[in-house]
Amino acid sequence: MKKLLFSYLLFCLSPIISASVADLITKHHGSIGCIVGTIAQDELHHIMDDAHVKKLYLIIEPDDEFFVIEQTPNLCPGIVEIVVMPDAAVIDAFADDTMDFVYIADPYYDAVYIDAWMRKVHAGGFVAGVPSAPQQTEWVTEKGHLLTFIIPTYNRAHTIRNAIDSIYAQHNLMIPFEVVVTDDASTDNTVAILREYAAAHDNFRFYVHVQNGGASKARNTCVAHARGDLIFNLDSDNILEPNSVQQLVEVFNATSADVVSFGQAKFFKNKGTAKHTWTLSYADNHCTLRDVMQSRRSPILLGNYLFTKKSFELAGGYCGRALETWRFGFRQLVAGAVMVVVPNTWYWHCLSPDGKLRINKKKNKNTQAGIKELKKYAHLFTDEAIELMDSYKGGDTFFRDLRKFSLLA
Repeated sequence: MKKLLFSYLLFCLSPIISASVADLITKHHGSIGCIVGTIAQDELHHIMDDAHVKKLYLIIEPDDEFFVIEQTPNLCPGIVEIVVMPDAAVIDAFADDTMDFVYIADPYYDAVYIDAWMRKVHAGGFVAGVPSAPQQTEWVTEKGHLLTFIIPTYNRAHTIRNAIDSIYAQHNLMIPFEVVVTDDASTDNTVAILREYAAAHDNFRFYVHVQNGGASKARNTCVAHARGDLIFNLDSDNILEPNSVQQLVEVFNATSADVVSFGQAKFFKNKGTAKHTWTLSYADNHCTLRDVMQSRRSPILLGNYLFTKKSFELAGGYCGRALETWRFGFRQLVAGAVMVVVPNTWYWHCLSPDGKLRINKKKNKNTQAGIKELKKYAHLFTDEAIELMDSYKGGDTFFRDLRKFSLLA
């Protein structure tokens, strides 16, 4: 086995490879990837501006002229590992399911190592390569999506069975899924119930916080242990309509969406009986940042929707103990996430008397949390909106005044 040589460079993550691969990386939300074989320098100027790649591994042979570091252009932040000799030992050095994409730039390596590289790409990623003959086209092998349902929970022994059972009632789901639950130091029988589900289902896992940290930390723990490239956040007192999530997955596959939401939320106190319904409707079914600043009725306040793990990372995860789903969704949109709503679909949202949104409204915490979040992005708002934010002294009027926080044109 030839000795591995690792060299770390500060690298400008500007365009790489061809336009078609650039589109694939964008489509699959790639941020960590690998190029195997020689890539001409002029090909390093075609892709990364819009693909948000954070790390790129270049794997090339030691006698390749491109290996000369002085020839590498546009040095700037972003680590690139250069490894010599793309053989089986090099592939084994990468942990499984850690990369978004692999591009094989030398046809010599595809037939021998493609299966090995596929193991290194996580669900939703792809392995692609140059054609082995001039008349052939670029080949692409995509790895299917994996959906992770996450459930944060605290003292929900009386409701969590309905939530979990509604996930396993998605009988028409066409992609594999898993369920990851984080118990936030419950004092009731919640953990015992989770043990039952873990024993009954191979795709069910749960984690327990020693101390209560709030719903944001519980959700972040779930995502940290999620294997899927797609995430669905389901609160532990809410219920999915049977065979409903596949419709969201189909819209995700057919569009460039990063977030896909049900078009309706049916609010209930007694299972199966809706007290009232929210219908979410937007131009072209796209919910924008401007839309969520016009009405409290939006996917991001409810927080139970499908999103990519990449959009979670770009938004910085969940934070805070008040208005956490609204703030998370707001940051997703600020980070450029495309949010789509699917008409004529719904889930059931529990009107829980001890729900955080209701409790924090009574304590005037929602306004404080909302204003705090908006101020982080003051550059997006008009001077008048910023003055209004600064004038808040108390009272839970955030959503009443939402339209007054005018975004810049």
